[in-house]
Amino acid sequence: MKKLGYLFSVLWLSTSTLARAEQPNPMPQEQQLNLNNQQLRKALNTSIAPQQTHTTVISLTSEQLLQQLALLTQALDTASANADNATLHLLLPLYKKLPQTQQDPILLQFAQARLAQTEQNYSEAIEIFQTLLEKYPDITPIRVQLAESLIENHQYHSANKQITEIRQTPDIPKDILIQLNGLKTIEEREKDWSITGNLRFLKEKNVNNAPSQRKIQLENGELTLPEPKSATGIGFYAALSKDFLLADHWRWKNELSTEGKYYWDNHDYTDINTRFSAGIAWQNSQKELALLPFIERRWFATESYSKSKGIALLYRMIFSPQWQGFTNLQLTRKTYDDRTYLDGNQLSSSFILLYHPSTLQAWFTGIDLAREKTKDSSESYRYQAVRFGWEQIWHYGISSSITLGVALRNYDTANFFNIKRKDKEYRSRISLWKQNWHWYGFTPKLTWQWKKLTSNDPYYPYHKNEIFIEIQRNF
Repeated sequence: MKKLGYLFSVLWLSTSTLARAEQPNPMPQEQQLNLNNQQLRKALNTSIAPQQTHTTVISLTSEQLLQQLALLTQALDTASANADNATLHLLLPLYKKLPQTQQDPILLQFAQARLAQTEQNYSEAIEIFQTLLEKYPDITPIRVQLAESLIENHQYHSANKQITEIRQTPDIPKDILIQLNGLKTIEEREKDWSITGNLRFLKEKNVNNAPSQRKIQLENGELTLPEPKSATGIGFYAALSKDFLLADHWRWKNELSTEGKYYWDNHDYTDINTRFSAGIAWQNSQKELALLPFIERRWFATESYSKSKGIALLYRMIFSPQWQGFTNLQLTRKTYDDRTYLDGNQLSSSFILLYHPSTLQAWFTGIDLAREKTKDSSESYRYQAVRFGWEQIWHYGISSSITLGVALRNYDTANFFNIKRKDKEYRSRISLWKQNWHWYGFTPKLTWQWKKLTSNDPYYPYHKNEIFIEIQRNF
């Protein structure tokens, strides 16, 4: 199973707070689930048909195969070389039934290690390969497989030692040399940068989220709410990350990201948020744990609006080749330049379960929870949300992504109008793109997005229905 490209970076909590029509809209602070080509294959090549070969099939029972020592040995050796999981599961138990005098101890252990590799049990594979090398230090293919397993288990320093020793071996076979050239050293990995981003054109008819009902009847008169305002600009997201390898399993993670909306004909609603995080992480082939302090800065209407700082705890667990789980816990302290009544703390959490039955399909479901406490208790709230997603690669490389979500936001106390707010938020998003339609890595996506918010406070309900083309790039 390949790893998710989400940077571990999967899945920040979607806790956007809805402000009054004349105040800034929420800046999403969510790390999106990136089911990109690291999890789903970049293209579905339907034009390549399997080659027709003529083979002779020999049918043997287990008992008959045990009597054919040379055939059994050759079959196990081939299955080990090809990392054929099904065949290894079939042949290894048979091979173990042979008398020890007929077993090749190197082949037996090598096959066991290769089986562990195919099942992503790299710790077991590493232990077997190391045991073999203690007895047979000159068998280069074993050392190559050990280096590969160490890399998969994020033990880069140990892998680096093996790679260095292999390169010092005289007269390396060509196939081993080709395999070796595909393994990155620590020095090569430290040069790696990860850059992701997307860009889309915006033409907003209701940039201030004005409610459809503009007249509110009060006891002492009538209140007229602002009318919808239009704006044209771009929406963007960009993230730059780099890891420094400290020791086996350990790394120092750094990430700088910015996202927002820039309107060139209505700067009053330009909204930009920038975040920097740096911290330590531990990772092997099955788990990843990171502790990342962070700072954030937000600008609204081209002026400084708020500052935030906090700490995030991220955890990822691979349960099987098809199932993964993600957890994100985050504590944030927010301070505002002018609206100091919004100063306070936010505790948020996100839990995601991902299922990918094949390289062409992935499903996920998640729960988001948040508690925000502000100076003004009428702005404090509890937030609960659920979301579902499905991504699929169809014929001819056509791909689709569907995300659905619903959220509840309940405020602590009544506001100025003596209303204790209760909001419901609905979201849906559908994207279509073609895998081989790209230019220098930039992929266009046709996206439909729908949002609706209902509230017992007539000041806040709104809905939006958008169709746009976004450009996405992963470096």
